[in-house]
Amino acid sequence: AQAPQIAVIMHEPEDGSEEDDETPYVPPRRASGAPSAAPGEKQPRFYRRPTFWVWLAFLAALSVCVAFVGIATLSQRVPVSTMPVLLNPRDIDIRIQGGESCSNWMPQLSYVVGVSELITDSLNTYSTFLVHDQTNYNYSGPSNSGKSLYIEFVNQRHYRAQQCFLSVRL
Repeated sequence: AQAPQIAVIMHEPEDGSEEDDETPYVPPRRASGAPSAAPGEKQPRFYRRPTFWVWLAFLAALSVCVAFVGIATLSQRVPVSTMPVLLNPRDIDIRIQGGESCSNWMPQLSYVVGVSELITDSLNTYSTFLVHDQTNYNYSGPSNSGKSLYIEFVNQRHYRAQQCFLSVRL
């Protein structure tokens, strides 16, 4: 095996003088007294962890992450407050109600969230009401708003076909 070569960068002196007569740098030789392995023994290597333990640690960390995601999605969100709440008549909550009569309303949920954000922004900008958009939150406990605007999908007959319509009521 060939010995690794060492690169040496020579700098000129800071005073600007040139020293051409200087002998070139000669790298030190390897110490010949270094312990080498006997012909039947393995060469000493850097410490390496067996791949089994690395994979075990990786899979344990991955399973902990999956468990935490499962706990976060399946756990109950926010505890419901049982304290009496003072109602503010100038506040409006916008909430979504699940459509019991309409079976395919879940794909339109992003549309409802967009409509509720538009209503919230418009009423907060152009009216004296303080509107809270509750459609994108899982919290369904009591609030201090005096009014609620419910968005719901209802199943109605339209030209001999049952269709889901968006119902907004205050």
